Amino acid sequence: MPSLTDLGSGAPDRTPRREPSPGVVGSDVKEAPGSIRLRLQAAADRVHGSIPEARGGHGGELSVAMIAAIVAITIAGAVLRFATLSQSVWFDEAGTIINVSGNFAHVFSTVSYKEVAPPLYFVCLWIWRHIFGTSAVDMRTLSALAGALTIPVAFAVADRLVARRAAVVTTILVAANPVMLYYSQELRMYSLLVLLCALGLLAFLVTLRIPSKRNLTLWAAVSALAMATHYFAALAVFPEGALLLLVAWRRQVALRPTAVAIGATTLTLVPLAALLVYQYGRGYSYVQGILTSPFVLQPFTAQTAASGDHLSQIAQQVLIGPGGPWKAQLTILGSLIFVLAVHLLGRLPRPQLRGAELAATLSVPGVLMASGFLALHIGLDARYLLPVAVPVAVLIGCGLGSAESGKLGLAATALLCGMWLLVGITSATVPRLGGREDTRGAARALGVAHVGRLIAIDQRWDLVPLEEYRPAARVYGDPRARITELDVVAMPSRGFPSGSDANRPPPPRLLGLPGGMRLTRITWGPTFVIERYTARRPVTVRLSPPAGTFTSDWRFLYEPRGGRISSL
Repeated sequence: MPSLTDLGSGAPDRTPRREPSPGVVGSDVKEAPGSIRLRLQAAADRVHGSIPEARGGHGGELSVAMIAAIVAITIAGAVLRFATLSQSVWFDEAGTIINVSGNFAHVFSTVSYKEVAPPLYFVCLWIWRHIFGTSAVDMRTLSALAGALTIPVAFAVADRLVARRAAVVTTILVAANPVMLYYSQELRMYSLLVLLCALGLLAFLVTLRIPSKRNLTLWAAVSALAMATHYFAALAVFPEGALLLLVAWRRQVALRPTAVAIGATTLTLVPLAALLVYQYGRGYSYVQGILTSPFVLQPFTAQTAASGDHLSQIAQQVLIGPGGPWKAQLTILGSLIFVLAVHLLGRLPRPQLRGAELAATLSVPGVLMASGFLALHIGLDARYLLPVAVPVAVLIGCGLGSAESGKLGLAATALLCGMWLLVGITSATVPRLGGREDTRGAARALGVAHVGRLIAIDQRWDLVPLEEYRPAARVYGDPRARITELDVVAMPSRGFPSGSDANRPPPPRLLGLPGGMRLTRITWGPTFVIERYTARRPVTVRLSPPAGTFTSDWRFLYEPRGGRISSL
């Protein structure tokens, strides 16, 4: 039986088949043309016609030149991902470091009440850090490796659905995509999620063509791993399982093994569902008062709806990612190229369009979820759509890279990749244009603590990573503090892209300081400003509103004398 690498080699399918009658399966009774059963049969035939063996695909072995091209694209994508791993850690990544810093049992206990994701990535990272090191760069290499491996897997998927030229274009798009690049450099599970969903899609295509027990088991195992990485993997796993069952029912081949494989995958959801319910009630409990659970609906006013801010944020996150220059302009340009790609799909002859149709079908769950969230005015982070990133890339690559698209498609591909490389490189190398707060820069600018001091942070997100960079500091929750030094850190949030690029951060706004404290130093960074206030003798600073110096958004750390930045 063939493995994942066998599909597309032109090998015939030797699985015995029994063609059903045109009416009811297993019966000579005919049904009305518009019946649900006949519609399902037609849908199954379209899915079956999308795989190479059924539609007379390109077949043949890869040439040496083609293999060299894919290897070169993969190496270039890997260089992009590994070269800039030394960026500052932000809130989510700091939480990840906390989760994997203890023993093996600590991973499961912290994930159960500090996370809203399954534990597989954290288990892998716990093992990874014990082998390769505990610094942020060392641990980020796991995500970078997963992101680099996704590139050839994307080619393997596209090569089984569309023409080889379009498959190469798809590979280039995946390598240059700034969203995938961003999450390939983050200490979170999203890069591993994309890789597992891409492998699951590859196994799905193999199983569609040859529904052997081996292939079904492989698809079920990869799908279970994807679900154990992130709950939103369901956007990829569920439609694949439904299509496998539909095609097996239509062809009357391997129906029972298909049902068993889908059932086994479903069984893995039982403990994940129990964990999800537990996390729903306890998620982020370790920072209650800092953040709310992500399951709580976020406020969405009529004013933001009228201005289109919510839609523009999703478009920016999908098309260019959280960072980069000229966000609004590049988002519009990317949208136009995507519209062009969809338009060029109309030039394809019917046999070549079948693979693109299957990729579009597998992308539908993500589109429906995004549309539903928008319609219900629920805040949506585009990273949750990453499970369908590869089928969407195949769809765009087919539109831009087919022979029928000609020079126009290639020119649009070059423009899109150039724009994406600009965004990805500047986002990773220019702090002012990055998608992450430069918490490390602020921690370094604080210097060595010569006296015990209070550090005030204006963004709740930055408390946890700043605490990681200043290991001697501890969260301070008293309503007042008696100190001789106060360092006020203002760092505008970078986690969600805005319609315009961030300018120099404004100085912090304080409601008033007690007598005896005076401003002695101001430190400006690309994304932060630090004001230092000192007093000759200890003074009492009221911290809590309404009579205090700070509003309710501020958070505080107390750092004893001698505190300094960590080597993270």
